[in-house]
Amino acid sequence: MKREFLENLGLEKEMIDKIMDENGKDINAEKAKATAKDDEIKALKEQMESLGLIFEKTCIFRCVCPDAY
Repeated sequence: MKREFLENLGLEKEMIDKIMDENGKDINAEKAKATAKDDEIKALKEQMESLGLIFEKTCIFRCVCPDAY
């Protein structure tokens, strides 16, 4: 959200500041969620690589047959 948009609606500076602060909190919360998911994806990819399930950025799934064990 841009401050100019709110100014064009005729809102007072104090109201705009409060709206922008609240919007900033929401944005930061969503950024934190996205960062957490990115970290989770990275960790899962590393686990898959260590298990040999990813080769040259191509996912290869192994067949797990109960008879093989």
